[in-house]
Amino acid sequence: MLTHNGHINNDAELFKQLGAHRYGQVDSEAVAALIAFADGQHPTELLPLIRGTAALAWIQQGETNTLNLARVSSSPLWIAQTKRGDLVYGSTEETVDDASIMLDS
Repeated sequence: MLTHNGHINNDAELFKQLGAHRYGQVDSEAVAALIAFADGQHPTELLPLIRGTAALAWIQQGETNTLNLARVSSSPLWIAQTKRGDLVYGSTEETVDDASIMLDS
């Protein structure tokens, strides 16, 4: 699972570098391919290859499922924990506050 807010300027170049097949025409797919084809590297080591802006969240599956949150360039990423202990993230403070209020009510 991957969520992405922003714009990747070099998505076609990333697909070419990875030798990966492109299924859709969305730039987010290039980030998903970059993470999937990390080839033993932690995906965060590859994020500098992305040109553009991105706030990212993805779940890395394995012995323990890990939620990764990252920013590339200037995309905002707000993170909060609700009173119930839920993790909330989004691209604006207002969105995160609204989600926190909704989950706590």
